[in-house]
Amino acid sequence: MKTYLLPFAGLKNGGHHLDYHVDGTFFEDFPESEIQNANIHVHLIMEKQENMLVLNFTIDGVLQVTCDRCLDEFPFPIDKEETLIVKFGQSYEEISDDVIVLPSSEHAFDLHQHIYEYIMLALPIQRIHPDNADGSSGCDPEMMERLESMKTDNAIDPRWEALAQLKKDNNTK
Repeated sequence: MKTYLLPFAGLKNGGHHLDYHVDGTFFEDFPESEIQNANIHVHLIMEKQENMLVLNFTIDGVLQVTCDRCLDEFPFPIDKEETLIVKFGQSYEEISDDVIVLPSSEHAFDLHQHIYEYIMLALPIQRIHPDNADGSSGCDPEMMERLESMKTDNAIDPRWEALAQLKKDNNTK
């Protein structure tokens, strides 16, 4: 996507400010992504130096995510800051998560993958509706009733009870 291509050749050394808007179309390039809708602002401060670029990302906005409990979508706010250092060298190499070596012959740097990764890393592992102001669950009440009705009795299988009793008897001897 040309929108997220950062042309640094020809720019003077020093600070440069860039802004990007991320919406649902951004995530279409990542078929494995579960995000379908977003309204995110990415502010980039690029400090161009003679032998490297220091990229400071500020990412904030809202993603539509699916609740892991009730499967209903809800808006999830994100606010994240990341720094990426791009050094110039002989060939492309990822030294670490936040340091990349780019061939000196390159004139632009694609931010697309990095912005995607920063957004995905801002999401928690478990995504559940936040509680309402009164302290009740923000999940879909109909789905929560269905889940509650499907709970099974937590009785232990009698075969395991017999083994547990044998183990208990063995430990008392």
